[in-house]
Amino acid sequence: MARKKKLTVKNISDAFHASGGNLTKACKLLDCSRPTIYARMEEFPELHDIREESEEIFVDLAKAALLLKLSSTDIDCNNNNLIMFTLKSKAGWQEKQSIELTSDGSLYAPLAVVPIDYTDEQIQEELEKDQ
Repeated sequence: MARKKKLTVKNISDAFHASGGNLTKACKLLDCSRPTIYARMEEFPELHDIREESEEIFVDLAKAALLLKLSSTDIDCNNNNLIMFTLKSKAGWQEKQSIELTSDGSLYAPLAVVPIDYTDEQIQEELEKDQ
């Protein structure tokens, strides 16, 4: 029976970069189990930093993609949902919505996506930008 080659820091690092720090995807790329990667991460603590850096790069790419989408007139809702999910789950962003009754009796509900540490005043400013 052929013995599997021992995973190196370089292979795992490359898999983290290719997967955006996603452990499950990295395991599939390396054809190994999660416990195997966790064991290597305990053996080589620098892998924790490499994984975190890979996740940060992934979030930065999502932010850049969102900025490109916001400046584009051709907006694909499916891609926007993916971008927004990434920002909310990985970068601590949140959706804020205020619902107002307009003078003609209709509802107005602007939506803003802002960093989670925004104050109420900053959120209100973002919501008012859409008006």
